[in-house]
Amino acid sequence: MILKIYKSNVSLAILLIPLFAIILSIPILTTQIDLNSYYFNWENVLFNSIHQLKILNFILTFSFLILNTAILNQVFSITHFFSKITYVPALFYLVLMSFIDVINFEPYLIIHTLLSALIYLLMRLEQNETALHLEFKSALIVGILACFSLYYAFIIFTLFMALFTIKSFNWREWFVILLGGIIPIIYLFSFQYIFNDELFFGLFKASFKFQNQIQLINYIQIGSGLLILLLSFKGLLSFYSRNTSINKKRLFILFGLTTSCFVVTLIAFYFFSYLDFGFILPLSILLSISSVNNESDNLLNLLLTITLIVNIVALYMT
Repeated sequence: MILKIYKSNVSLAILLIPLFAIILSIPILTTQIDLNSYYFNWENVLFNSIHQLKILNFILTFSFLILNTAILNQVFSITHFFSKITYVPALFYLVLMSFIDVINFEPYLIIHTLLSALIYLLMRLEQNETALHLEFKSALIVGILACFSLYYAFIIFTLFMALFTIKSFNWREWFVILLGGIIPIIYLFSFQYIFNDELFFGLFKASFKFQNQIQLINYIQIGSGLLILLLSFKGLLSFYSRNTSINKKRLFILFGLTTSCFVVTLIAFYFFSYLDFGFILPLSILLSISSVNNESDNLLNLLLTITLIVNIVALYMT
């Protein structure tokens, strides 16, 4: 089964990562990509221009998928949630990405890279060490995320939660978070006003419309996705109950970040009619923690294999 291959740390798992990334990216070459209306004007110019060049779109999409899986595996290794090197995070990331109808070079691919860096910094927080430099860098990343979509500024509360969870209150560290988050946004608004004579771009857009009717294969996808989440949640509860205090706190921070990113997705969809998939990356880590620490994972193994196959079939049917 596919999960066992990725957990076993064999060369086949390394070869499957670019293979799956190519399979997920190929529909770019055969599908007409519609122009999107993004939050800021600079995104409209950049991403819609790339979407018109299918080869460039394919290369960038494939490259960022590979980059994100590589960084994700490195970040997972430094968390010490699992003692061995594993490629499970890459597997979960690609499986979750396969739920997207058409994967192309969108802001969420860059957002995933930034979220990997953010998780890396948050996992390095220690109770008895100063966190000024880590929190400033973390807040700076959140500010850059807000430069892609302003609603990502909401993630700043996750940094406060992380500090509150790991360390005692220190006003300098909390001030540094605000400072680091504001700096990129100030630069963005300055350029936005200078070049476009506006601070915001199109706060409310038309209602989101599904291009295709929901079919049987979509119900299978939804069902398998929910089962994977339920099984993984059970594994996370088991992992949480038998772990050290610091790992429990780190797990709580990851859960808070995933929840914040999911709230951002809901905001983007409801108010801006745009599906944002930023929550996929932190969710991949949570699912990975559950699976690599669960010995009796035959059902999860089977579900992941079936889900990946079904999602790929659905991807080429659209």
